[in-house]
Amino acid sequence: MSLNDKNIIDFKVVQNTEKSPNFSNKEGTKNYKELEESFKNYPDLFKDKRKVNIASIAEVLNLPRETVRRKVLHLQKVKLLNYDKSGINIGPEYKIVFNQFVSGTVSNMSTLIKKWVADGSLKNLLEFKKN
Repeated sequence: MSLNDKNIIDFKVVQNTEKSPNFSNKEGTKNYKELEESFKNYPDLFKDKRKVNIASIAEVLNLPRETVRRKVLHLQKVKLLNYDKSGINIGPEYKIVFNQFVSGTVSNMSTLIKKWVADGSLKNLLEFKKN
């Protein structure tokens, strides 16, 4: 198993098991089943309460909080992110960078996928089954 394989969660498997990873929140820890129940009880949970913070980013990326904090502060300095007590959100410069990045990325992805189609790699990838 490679390092990347260890960090991949198969949600189909997790949904069918009682024992699943726990996630920390203000009320303690919850597993997938408990989180699912929470979401059912609060249908507009994400309407205005979505917060991204340094701790949540660090946990998802499995990086030290201080490393994430330094990166966020740098991205705030270049105005790609806004960071304050309410959390982290997109900054004013994001649209400029995003617009420049998207067209080039889409063009590169299109070229890559066309090569994969031509040499049969895409078909193999789509038909790939884990043993």
